[in-house]
Amino acid sequence: MVNKKDTSNLAEQTWALVQDVANSEVKSLSKMFNIFRNFLKMFDNNSLNISNYFDDKANDKSLKSMFYGIDGKRKTLIAKDFGVFLKRVLIPSMNQNVKDFEIHNAYEYKALELISPVVMFGISERKFIDLDKNFTKPTNPKIPVEMELTANFWKSTHLEENEQIFRHNLEKRFVIESNKGKSFYATFRGENGIYEIAKSYFMPKQVQSINKGNVENSSLSKALEKINDKTNGTLGTTTALANITPDAPKEVKARLVNELSQSKETIISLIDLIANSDNPKSQATLLEIYQHILGTLQSKNFHKNMPQMKAKNVHFNSIMVKNKPFEINEGTDLIKYVSNI
Repeated sequence: MVNKKDTSNLAEQTWALVQDVANSEVKSLSKMFNIFRNFLKMFDNNSLNISNYFDDKANDKSLKSMFYGIDGKRKTLIAKDFGVFLKRVLIPSMNQNVKDFEIHNAYEYKALELISPVVMFGISERKFIDLDKNFTKPTNPKIPVEMELTANFWKSTHLEENEQIFRHNLEKRFVIESNKGKSFYATFRGENGIYEIAKSYFMPKQVQSINKGNVENSSLSKALEKINDKTNGTLGTTTALANITPDAPKEVKARLVNELSQSKETIISLIDLIANSDNPKSQATLLEIYQHILGTLQSKNFHKNMPQMKAKNVHFNSIMVKNKPFEINEGTDLIKYVSNI
């Protein structure tokens, strides 16, 4: 039986640990802003070699081309782009060897992964960030440092139409109606933290889509968009099913079986929804799926794992147009082809 005194001591010890974690988090959030400010100072004195961000063959290695396409529109930047900036620009700027950095400095690398999009955001909006004035200096140790995005940052009347729309969508995404047009204060992390703002800043189309809400996006499309997201989505970030070796334990093999079972159920449900939709676009989508499946049934991987099909000379139904086989290649548009005959 547990002694009551021991229980009381345990409660106090646990609460002390919780406080330690909370205090460490507050300090960590503040230090992340210190790192951010240092990197911007390095940018100001040309210690960040931005040209390294680009591939060797790139013709335009200017700062503008980092954030804008040749059409003048904002680029969509995701985790892979932030990773390139981290490895090619940030790590070398600290006089660190990029090779094996992630292996030998795993936790430092994780911290830099968080800071990378924020630094890119800071560089893009450098004129709106005062490194001395735009950061709070709380006297309470329980309150983390916050960064101020001033009213001028959100103001867009002096900008071109596309930029006005972009600023409006970004503000609508993070700022409540009553605070629009005012300074906005954010901690480093959190739902409305600078890290989240920076990621959204580089995904203008996604921000616009979120703001449109249910007008153009149903609950189904939102759910699918979430899992298909290339940055955080479960499906979007998965590159392969479970890799199971022949000698793997039974429990491990069950993982692949479960993935296949759930995938099959989801795919069939979606195909049924599309097939039952009385709309030309739905049926055109069904045809695109069919083309894709036919192509995969002719792949080397399929024949490697299903040798009996080739051994027994099994042929899957190919597409015929006017009694002639229609060759399926990547990017082939059957509907367009048929329409032009």
